Amino acid sequence: VIYGSACHGFTNLETVIIVEGIVTIGNAFYGCASLSSVQIPTTVVEIARGAFSDCTSLVSITIPGSVTTIGEFVFSGCSALTSITFTGTMAQWNALISWNLGEGQNVKTIHCKDGDLSR
Repeated sequence: VIYGSACHGFTNLETVIIVEGIVTIGNAFYGCASLSSVQIPTTVVEIARGAFSDCTSLVSITIPGSVTTIGEFVFSGCSALTSITFTGTMAQWNALISWNLGEGQNVKTIHCKDGDLSR
């Protein structure tokens, strides 16, 4: 589990590669304004509420199909976020999340392996 603030003391943190074996991403990246790239391994099954909130430089993110839970407001304040790719199916995405990804983000489409979902 990754909790706490990964950005504390790292104001220029731009890229994060989460290691295999991590199963839950907590609020560790909340407020990482410089974060623009995140690699999430297929061992992750949960992304907690607000995990990437206020990551204002995050433009796109790929979420593996292994994720079965995404908390509310996970991308709140991510004003540059325009693209989410989910490596699972549209049915899997619909089962794990509502469209309440948070305010202040510009995501209009989720790209899934079997098509796109628009809001």
